[in-house]
Amino acid sequence: MKAIHSGLTFGFHVFQEERVLRNNKSYETLDTNKSGVRFRSPALTDLNSEYMQAHDSYTEKQKAIVNEIITIAGQCHLVVWNPISSYILSSH
Repeated sequence: MKAIHSGLTFGFHVFQEERVLRNNKSYETLDTNKSGVRFRSPALTDLNSEYMQAHDSYTEKQKAIVNEIITIAGQCHLVVWNPISSYILSSH
């Protein structure tokens, strides 16, 4: 048996031995080419949907954290710069 490669973005897997899947009604064959068979099943489709939702949620949260870090970093710059600039301006 050869390796199965996933393409979870599209909800399918590639399997090298088409004959194993040929008459199996549990799997839907999407296409067959020299690299293997692209197929999916209801269970793989459900798992793919869960994966994509988790991935999208993670991406949104990651963007929010990056924006928060940038905001905090910008505020730190103001906190450090303002006392120094005030001191320099008041001493002249």
